[in-house]
Amino acid sequence: MSLVTLVGFVSAVAFVGHEAYLAFTDSFVAPIILSPDNELVLQNKMKAGELYAERAKASSLRDSLEHEIAAGDDAVTRLEGLLASVSKAPPGRAPSELALGDQRRVLLEMAEQQGALVADARANLDARLVTKTDVAKEVHTLSQIRIALFENDRTLLESGMSRTEQATRIELELLKLQTELRAKSAERIVLGEKLRMLDELENQLRGRPIFQAMSRSLDVAFVPYTQLEGVVEGGAVYDCLWGLLFCEAVGAVAELIPGEAILTDPWGNQARGQYAVLQLLDHEAARSKSLRVRSESSGAGRDPRDHVAAR
Repeated sequence: MSLVTLVGFVSAVAFVGHEAYLAFTDSFVAPIILSPDNELVLQNKMKAGELYAERAKASSLRDSLEHEIAAGDDAVTRLEGLLASVSKAPPGRAPSELALGDQRRVLLEMAEQQGALVADARANLDARLVTKTDVAKEVHTLSQIRIALFENDRTLLESGMSRTEQATRIELELLKLQTELRAKSAERIVLGEKLRMLDELENQLRGRPIFQAMSRSLDVAFVPYTQLEGVVEGGAVYDCLWGLLFCEAVGAVAELIPGEAILTDPWGNQARGQYAVLQLLDHEAARSKSLRVRSESSGAGRDPRDHVAAR
């Protein structure tokens, strides 16, 4: 009886010591079940929607600028040709100056009305009521009217003004148009950089579990930095009674996700750490308050079924 009691006592002490050693060397993580209807996932989905809307708006503005720049380049080419013809044209008389003045007034009214239409079209583009092609058509029409005005001015100037004065006015208009084109080109570069940053942010979000959980349920764990050293890909995941005794292998760590998160740790405190994606054979284990990860040399890198079989 004494021997049996002694053996039982030694065995109990060894068992407690072994479990205490494992509890001391294992890493504790807080499991989380992420699903499409999870509150945290829904909040992230709203933010992702805002990101998509911002990218769509920036892309639409950039495309609109592309059309405006193309129309402006065409206008510059025609103005340069007009300037060259004015500089080389021989002196002469144009049709009646009175008729040309009436024509110019009509063109000015058309330009003013078309300018208002362009402004309305851009506002409607921001509100997604029209397409960028519609805006480009309005901009192109305005450019045509302006060119007609330049032609009218040229003819009118030939009737009473010197070619030097006419060339000066065309040069000034050309400089103004070129300045506008440089500003729009700079804005296009800024929008391109913004789109690049938004695409980079989207790629980062796609790698995070919360983003992936928008379309499917995912078993993950929050790993505080204090426990991160022992959590490796392929490490065995255990579910223990009270987090301490009678541990059972329930899966493995599939992946560690880069990037910091601030969540509740296994002891109920707010902490900084990282996400780890779990490959659980027993999905009910994800409902536990805490799980333990063991990066033992004989277990790390093995399939989770091997961990369960080993138990």
